[in-house]
Amino acid sequence: MEKMRKLIKRLVNEEEGLEMVEYAVAAGLITVAVITVWALLGDAIAARLTLLLNNISS
Repeated sequence: MEKMRKLIKRLVNEEEGLEMVEYAVAAGLITVAVITVWALLGDAIAARLTLLLNNISS
C-alpha cells in the first residue's frame, strides 16, 4: 500500500507528464483551427472560381 501511495505522489508531483498533456491539447486546438480556416477558405475559393467560370462561359 505504501508503494502505491509513493507512486501516486510521484505522478502528482511530476510535471513532465502535465507538460506533454498541455502540448497535446495545444496541438489539437491548433489543428482544429487550421482545419476550420482551411475549410472556410476552400469554400470561398470554390465560390469565386465558380463565379469566374460562369462569367467566362457567358
